[in-house]
Amino acid sequence: MRIANLVVITWAFAVLAACDVPHSSGLKKQDIEAIEATQNKYVNAVLASDWNTWTTTLAPDAVFMPPEQAPLKGRDAIVVWAKTLPKTVAFKLSENEIAGAGDLAYATGTYVLTSELANGSKVEVHGVRAEIHRRQSDGSWLYSRAMFHPTAAMTASSSTPSSADEAAVRALIATSEAATNQRNFAALASLFTVDGDLIVFDQRLVSGRDSVQRTFGEAWKGQPTSCRIALGVDGVRFLNLDTALIEDSARFTGCKGAPSDRATFVISRRNGNWQIAAMRIFSAAK
Repeated sequence: MRIANLVVITWAFAVLAACDVPHSSGLKKQDIEAIEATQNKYVNAVLASDWNTWTTTLAPDAVFMPPEQAPLKGRDAIVVWAKTLPKTVAFKLSENEIAGAGDLAYATGTYVLTSELANGSKVEVHGVRAEIHRRQSDGSWLYSRAMFHPTAAMTASSSTPSSADEAAVRALIATSEAATNQRNFAALASLFTVDGDLIVFDQRLVSGRDSVQRTFGEAWKGQPTSCRIALGVDGVRFLNLDTALIEDSARFTGCKGAPSDRATFVISRRNGNWQIAAMRIFSAAK
């Protein structure tokens, strides 16, 4: 058994960038400056794909609410999701406002963000954002909540699937393997589309991220921490520009009663981001 949105979403990265605009706030000047310093650190880390540094700008219990997705709860789930997004190559914030009192602050505004898709095309997104920052015991301000969505339709240049597209969907499978081995099933479920579904052997179909998370959690329950899954992609076939069919095989080590299996994935590109739309797990071929 398997124990095992362009920008997407417009990027939390754009959501949280700093810019030099007036602020209206009951906060002290040094608090606003500390929030802006965290924003600058956040943005610079995103542009450099420096996920270790980027993680330090998020509170451990942070929640991100991207469009067309269930909330991403916790730093680990957010980071797993972030690593699946197209590369951010440029963005600009406007109408930035920071205000608050005590240990809480909010920032709101608009943004324009450009991401580079796996096929080399670039997409520009216009959107709005709102985030909550919380002061930590050391005086720093970290991201606690973030919500963002586009205000205009996103467009990208048409293209046939490329080798970069194939690399991107293969990377999605690798990310799912890593999340599984970390027993981070919330992060694993976040790789599915909002309406993504799953069938494991002869079990009933489950749909939605919460159900997917529960199903994988139950499947891995009782397995030792040494239990690991290794996924091998046996084939990738693009059905159209934004849909791919993947066949994979799974091997387990250090597990109890976990024979090898295989799976078929339908991978869908939504808002420039590849996500799992459907997954079917079968017994390994004899």
